[in-house]
Amino acid sequence: MNNKGLARPVTRKKTKASPKSRAEPTTKRKTSAIKTKATKSTADQELVVVGVGASAGGLEALRALILHLPPLDNVACVIAQHLDPKHRRVLGELLARDTALEVAEVKHNDRVRPKTIFITPYDRHIAIANDRFKLSKPTTSFGPKPSVDYFFSSLANEKGDKAVGIILSGTGSDGAHGIRAIKAEGGVTIVQDLKTAKYSGMPQAAIDTGLVDLILPPDKMGSALPSIVAVPKLGRK
Repeated sequence: MNNKGLARPVTRKKTKASPKSRAEPTTKRKTSAIKTKATKSTADQELVVVGVGASAGGLEALRALILHLPPLDNVACVIAQHLDPKHRRVLGELLARDTALEVAEVKHNDRVRPKTIFITPYDRHIAIANDRFKLSKPTTSFGPKPSVDYFFSSLANEKGDKAVGIILSGTGSDGAHGIRAIKAEGGVTIVQDLKTAKYSGMPQAAIDTGLVDLILPPDKMGSALPSIVAVPKLGRK
């Protein structure tokens, strides 16, 4: 009887292994939490695309903007400037002098990449789909080329609240419809201060929509971008 009684502690020792098996779900929960945090961090770094529309008088404004544009890890800048055929290759050369960021002319189906300033080529409309550029030749001889409205509408559809639309100096009203599209998807809209614009047509048309978040001189826009990018869904009303 005593020997049988002494055997009982051995049985208890075997059952002590069970807490280890119970600890396994805790380890899994911790791993799951780490994965969740990593996923959130990746989402926070989703590519933000800053679209810039400009026309007459836009070169001076662009240079002031680019000069103060910081090299943000998750931001790409795309310029849709109404170009004179005589100056079709000059824009990129001039802007490259004012920044350490890469300046590149857009090629069809190129991937949008951060820390780069992209320039829309002459006589082409530009759009973005699946983080790639889509260029198309205008089907009519009239109207602005590239169309800022067309580009901004594409940008709004593709990036949603990760889209930033900037309107600089220019005649006409191109970009106003695009401003509406960006705001409808929760993006951020910025317009050049009329006092600093050589031609106020495009900035004024954008302001008249009542959907502009910030009105700034071009040299203040670049320094405003870090805080805009850092605040999720800043453009949502």
